[in-house]
Amino acid sequence: MNEDRYVQAYFEDVSILSAPCVPPILMIPNLTRATTGGSGIPSRAQGPKTGYPLLTYRAQIHMNKRSRNPAAKEHSDTKSTPVAQEHIPIIGYNAREVESAMKSLVEPQPLMYKPAEKPHPRRRSGSTPWESKPNLMANGKDFWVELRKQFTALQRSGGTREGGRRLSMLKSLRLPTWNLPSEHLYHHSSLGRRRLLTLAIESSCDDTSVAVLEKHHHPSQRGGNGIASLHFHEHITADNNGKKGIDPIRALDSHARSLALLVNKSLHALPTASIEPTEHSVRSISLKNGTLKRVPDFITVTRGPGMRSNLSTGLNTAKGLAVAWQIPLLAVHHMQAHALTPRLVHALSPQSTSSSIRPQFPFLSLLISGGHTMLIHSKGLIDHKTLATSQDIAIGEALDKIGRLLLPDTLQAAIKDIAYAKHLSTYAFPTPTAYADYQPPSTRGAECIRTSNQYGWHIPTPYADTRHLRFSFSGIASEVHRLFHLRTNTSHPDQQLASAELLAFARSALTGSVNHLASRTVLALEKLRKEEQLKRSAPIRTLVVSGGVAANSYLRHVLRRFLDVRGYGDVELCFPPVELCTDNAAMIAWCGMEMWAEGWRSELSVRAVRRWSMDSEEVGADGDGDHGEEGVTEGKGGILGVEGWYNVKQDRIEGMDVGSK
Repeated sequence: MNEDRYVQAYFEDVSILSAPCVPPILMIPNLTRATTGGSGIPSRAQGPKTGYPLLTYRAQIHMNKRSRNPAAKEHSDTKSTPVAQEHIPIIGYNAREVESAMKSLVEPQPLMYKPAEKPHPRRRSGSTPWESKPNLMANGKDFWVELRKQFTALQRSGGTREGGRRLSMLKSLRLPTWNLPSEHLYHHSSLGRRRLLTLAIESSCDDTSVAVLEKHHHPSQRGGNGIASLHFHEHITADNNGKKGIDPIRALDSHARSLALLVNKSLHALPTASIEPTEHSVRSISLKNGTLKRVPDFITVTRGPGMRSNLSTGLNTAKGLAVAWQIPLLAVHHMQAHALTPRLVHALSPQSTSSSIRPQFPFLSLLISGGHTMLIHSKGLIDHKTLATSQDIAIGEALDKIGRLLLPDTLQAAIKDIAYAKHLSTYAFPTPTAYADYQPPSTRGAECIRTSNQYGWHIPTPYADTRHLRFSFSGIASEVHRLFHLRTNTSHPDQQLASAELLAFARSALTGSVNHLASRTVLALEKLRKEEQLKRSAPIRTLVVSGGVAANSYLRHVLRRFLDVRGYGDVELCFPPVELCTDNAAMIAWCGMEMWAEGWRSELSVRAVRRWSMDSEEVGADGDGDHGEEGVTEGKGGILGVEGWYNVKQDRIEGMDVGSK
């Protein structure tokens, strides 16, 4: 029938007409199953018998001809008055329930930046697609990822008439982009086929460094380079002259003055953004000169270990960039980045491929710097075991102290930095020919032999008569100081040692320190070889030596000779270039690349960590932990032993597993 019908339904003290937000299912439940009269509208008598005990209907039917005839309408208005309909209460219905239901309606809030936290360990049994993760459809797939796939497919077919029409319609829609987590803005399903870009910041000590690194995933993207390209890499070292060491106040002030300048300079080195439509959505920023630059896919920054105030300067800057650009953050381990530096060097070489980054795990890492001396068994990216560490001071700090004592005043006056260990090595062995005749001890027994030199003194090697896997360098520095003051004529303070004996002191101190490192490294290799035979695990074929002290040419020569004499000539030594041995942002960027590939991300709430162990097994050995001021467990649990990590790959796999059930 071509009749206009309307239904007025009355609740007790509440009219549906005055509450348009009530869902239709609440207004007229099961209307399609009601028994209707000839007009198609339930009558009052039919209500209680057809499933409507709480609802009473009154219907008025206005014919179309009346609405179309103005005269009839005027006649009706002048001669008849609408009869007020009687309000019939609904027996047993409470209007307060409707009011409370309406008040309980909450408008949907936009999702937060990071994905929803997952319980740990992952719960698989009893889960459903609806409780595993927001935005999942019934088939277990992420709605926004699937939408992006369809959008990309329409972009590809934009040349056709039908594809262009659909793409225009899709672009005209105002999609709730605020409801789209930034993880999905970057096409997780297609990240493996595009270039990955990161901006990295290093500020753990007195070096302020910024780098821009790009990783290629297809040979056509390289342009004759390796799988990675370093677009920008600069650093500024704090001026510590006259302090005979690192001044924390000066270092912090240097970070505050230099970091923003380096970040601003690095923006000009970002790849130019294309204005043409591409397969992948690439965001861009406009510089002051009008150039469009590509926004990095994520920010990498050093979280620890190091000086907490200095670390916080870089970390807060990285957070600001991540929030401003709405991109993920990766706060990585400083010493892990040192261990991965040889892999960065290989990735930068033209011969590198994404499937054969060298050195491959497992390998042995000797991390030596001014603040650390560690021997690490690196089984995987986040799986490391500490085999030996210094019991007192690091080798770099010991050699700095010895250098300040032994270097002549004329040389110290010309030094413009505080790298006394480097200048000590240059003073002791100015050319490779100066140490060409070095002969390492061929056996463990030969290490224990103590022979005095022509001046009647000898600097012993720590732990020479033991097989303990540990380092100690304070004893070497103390013995050098004792012998130096003993040999100096105290009755004539202005009289100095002969240059020949001063040179002997420098060479003996360096040889004793390096022999100590090499001896403990050989012991670690012996231990790992025995474990390999018992467990039939992969043998150790590579020794990575990284850190500031690894730039020492004499150290490199001694380690190679030591390994060859002791029967480990098949172990390959990997030394990064000198410019990548010290603290730098390039290694931080590469560490972020590797962690990103495994799905790891950092929450925006992370804070700097002053002490942070790489050993993944230390929680089992000592579970009490060292709780720092920031409220996280420091120094326990390895790379993932601090709070603030989450893994997008594990979340996605879990969602797929749940959706497939």
